[in-house]
Parts: sequence; structure tokens; C-alpha cells
Amino acid sequence: MNGKLTTLERIMVQHAHPVKFVLEVIGIIWGTYFLWHQNVTNALLFGIGLPLVGTLAAWGHDEDKLAKSMLGKIMLVHADPVNLFFQVVGLLVMISGIYGHMTEMTLWGITIVVFGHIWGWGRVGREV
Repeated sequence: MNGKLTTLERIMVQHAHPVKFVLEVIGIIWGTYFLWHQNVTNALLFGIGLPLVGTLAAWGHDEDKLAKSMLGKIMLVHADPVNLFFQVVGLLVMISGIYGHMTEMTLWGITIVVFGHIWGWGRVGREV
């Protein structure tokens, strides 16, 4: 981190807020469960609704302070457009696989997400 946070970094570092982080984890777990059972309404309610509540909880907190925390530094690793691209594409593939009970598609989605993480972690020591 070299001083002023970019817009993408500010968005990503909000995920380091403890309440937001916990609500996102719970939302992912329950959203995945409901998606597997093809209950799209509850999957969206939990998978998107809980993270939105977490966003409201994190709203207005000092992002520069969050960026200095251990979790904030980890989140900043992901504040890269290439990483974000891998994350979004992998997530869409994974969601399709989970909804359709397609193991290989789900695994490909996870693989794409992991490639995004590898890209981000390649930045550690250079930028973060």
C-alpha cells in the first residue's frame, strides 16, 4: 500500500470489517446450501442479503485503519482488476455448477477463483 487507497482498494478493505466479514461467511455458507437445493429466493436472501447488512455495518468506518489490520492487508491483496476478474468469473461458474449439481463445473469455478488468489498473492511483497 503506497499511501492513498484507490476506489477498488476502499471497497475491498471494507470486507475486513469484522461484522461484514462474519456476515459474508454466514451468507456464503447458507447461500450455497439453498442454491444446492435450488431455492433461489433464500440463496439470494442469504448470499446477497447478509453481505449487504454487513456493508451497512461497515459503512462510515475508517478504511485507512481497516487497511492496516491483518485482515485489511489480506483484502488489499485482492484489490487488483485481474484478480477481481478471476474471482467474478470463477464465482459465476461455481454458482452454475452448484445450482445444477455439476461437480466438475463447481470444481472449475473453484479453480478459477484460486487462480485469482494466486495472482493476488503474487503481488505480496511487491505492493502490499
